[in-house]
Amino acid sequence: MSRIVAAIDNSPAARPVLSVALALAPVLGAEVEAVHVADEEGDTAAAVADSMGVPYRVLPGDEPLPAILAHATDDDVTMVVVGARRRLQSSGLGHLAGQIAESLDKPVVVVPPETRPMDRLQRVVIALEATPAKARSLTGVIDVAAGAELDIVVVHV
Repeated sequence: MSRIVAAIDNSPAARPVLSVALALAPVLGAEVEAVHVADEEGDTAAAVADSMGVPYRVLPGDEPLPAILAHATDDDVTMVVVGARRRLQSSGLGHLAGQIAESLDKPVVVVPPETRPMDRLQRVVIALEATPAKARSLTGVIDVAAGAELDIVVVHV
């Protein structure tokens, strides 16, 4: 079975990230795994994952980007869900979320910290670069979203 990696930090912002990952899981037929990069357990991250019934794993280290990228490149990982550091309407995604999105050749969902818990997705916004290869690579994502009866918005970037 495929996995969605939910990269969480040791704060209450882990809850919206896991909520979105869990809402995506049935659409993709995937399991959710929470990962936290740190040299210690991460009590808040572990408690949030446990309360939501999500398997939790600590990736050792003090640099989140290489640890998350190495973990997310496994063949069975279909998507990464990560929190934005601040509201998306303000000054961007945050450096880690942006670097993950730029570095991975898999879908990355960025979740603002103010996102309310959800049971299911209703709309998907897909950012599309203007290259034929990128457009072709979205065919599978669009097919899955359409099959799950989601509203699809494609944005040319």
